[in-house]
Amino acid sequence: MKVPYFVPSVDENDLASVQRVMNSGWLTTGLEVKNFEAAFSDYIGSKFCIAVNSATAALHLSVLASNIKAGDSVLVPTMTFASTAEVLYYCGVKPILVDCNLKDLTLDLTDAERKLQSAQKEGAHVTGIMPVHYAGKMVDMDIVEDFADRHHLEIIEDAAHCMNSQYFSKKYDQWLNKSKKSLTQCYSFYCNKCITTCGEGGMICTDSEEIAHTTKSLSLHGLSTDAWNRFSSKGNSFYDISQNGYKYNLTDVAASMGCSQLKKAELLKNKRAKAVNLYRELLQKHPFIHLLDDDPERFKSSHHLLVIRYEQPDTLHPSRDQLLQALKECEITPSVHWKPLHLHSFYKKQGFESEDFPNATRAFEEIISLPLFPDITEEQIVYVVNTLNKLLHVEKKF
Repeated sequence: MKVPYFVPSVDENDLASVQRVMNSGWLTTGLEVKNFEAAFSDYIGSKFCIAVNSATAALHLSVLASNIKAGDSVLVPTMTFASTAEVLYYCGVKPILVDCNLKDLTLDLTDAERKLQSAQKEGAHVTGIMPVHYAGKMVDMDIVEDFADRHHLEIIEDAAHCMNSQYFSKKYDQWLNKSKKSLTQCYSFYCNKCITTCGEGGMICTDSEEIAHTTKSLSLHGLSTDAWNRFSSKGNSFYDISQNGYKYNLTDVAASMGCSQLKKAELLKNKRAKAVNLYRELLQKHPFIHLLDDDPERFKSSHHLLVIRYEQPDTLHPSRDQLLQALKECEITPSVHWKPLHLHSFYKKQGFESEDFPNATRAFEEIISLPLFPDITEEQIVYVVNTLNKLLHVEKKF
């Protein structure tokens, strides 16, 4: 049996939506993008949504539109993908990497406090924090808000994994899918995310009209108007360049799939949840495999990833890397999310050292992302778990 890491859930409605735009004669940013932004705004509950071509672009534009300036420093978890920190370098801002906790691999705010104080003693001007919601489970934004208020920090949420996740806010006594105090939330529509826009795409969500206007202009060269408006019968054929911008706009072709996928977002989430529940049932009380904390009373996950921690008991059992290779040889494709930033050569050159991130360093040696996608079958999940047990010499078969 073959079990790929991910297979996108694309149906006839998605294909028909894309075909409709392909037949329309207008393929780039236009009415379909506007429709997608409006639908996403309703879904998420943000006043303004700006569609862009990636979550990386969303993060970059969010920093540019914030009060974070070149020469400042911003707190970023080391357990994240490249884009969270690299966009700061784009802006001349220095990332301060922060360790994760081991229960769910999200930002450790105790370590953030230490790193912030240490940086300030060295003269750093720390003006922001970028929490990363991991694998579908959100960071406790109540704590992040309090931390940011105490230190006068801008909050930009990297919500690439969490389009339809929630946390229960004790501060506001309600379930929330985003912080009330964040400047923006940045979502991803990459091929394996909660929904996709033809493989690549992102969204900036904000309640600030100023931030929305700035990021919208920045996303398309700093132009005062887009092509759709210029070519419309009521539009002005000319534009003004009001600021130096970027080529970050989303196309109508991509947005057409986004509109279609958004209609079934809850269905896709429920399918992922069913798969995760089966994985957790089969892997509970495993002698060598530990599941990340899900805490369903406080958090509702999008179940973007199913990450396990494998603790090698002795040299008679495979190492994590050997286990990854053995799974591939059994036609199962795993992944790793992620190699922490401080372990990459670029960040080592910036002076980050492993001993300053003990939890993330340890986690990287143990974590495996198992295959997970909306249409994964029970048979495939059982095969993955039985194969794990066989490779780990555990006499248990389902």
